[in-house]
Amino acid sequence: MPIEMSLLVIAIALVVAVIAAIVTLRLLMLRLNVLLRTTRGLQRDLNQLTLECSTLIETTDDTVKEIGKTFKSVNHIAGAVSSIGESLEHTASAVRTVSNKLVEQAEAYVDQKQSKEKRQQGDIMQWADLALSAWQLWQQDHTKGKDSEGRE
Repeated sequence: MPIEMSLLVIAIALVVAVIAAIVTLRLLMLRLNVLLRTTRGLQRDLNQLTLECSTLIETTDDTVKEIGKTFKSVNHIAGAVSSIGESLEHTASAVRTVSNKLVEQAEAYVDQKQSKEKRQQGDIMQWADLALSAWQLWQQDHTKGKDSEGRE
């Protein structure tokens, strides 16, 4: 009997071990299923995130291309403005040169006119002095003629 008991205990222990192994395997299966569902959910989320990142990258790429085009346009505009500025600077320089020449010519004309007027005034003064001298001589001659007529 002790052997039969021992065999019975061993058989019960074996059954308990098999049941425990089955329960453990069942629990492992359930955990694997939960893990599989979680993994599939993570995979869906990762796919969605990948799609959103891809869209974001495309949008960012388009934005960067537009910024590049805008920068090129602004660069061309800046170049044009720079050219206009240089043209205005050259024009201003030419206007300054022309105005300086006009001022010089006007000053020369005024100086010439003033010297001409001074000469004319000098000539007028000489003629007036000459006329005054002639009148004084005539007066003296005339008064001498009257004085000599009155004496005779």
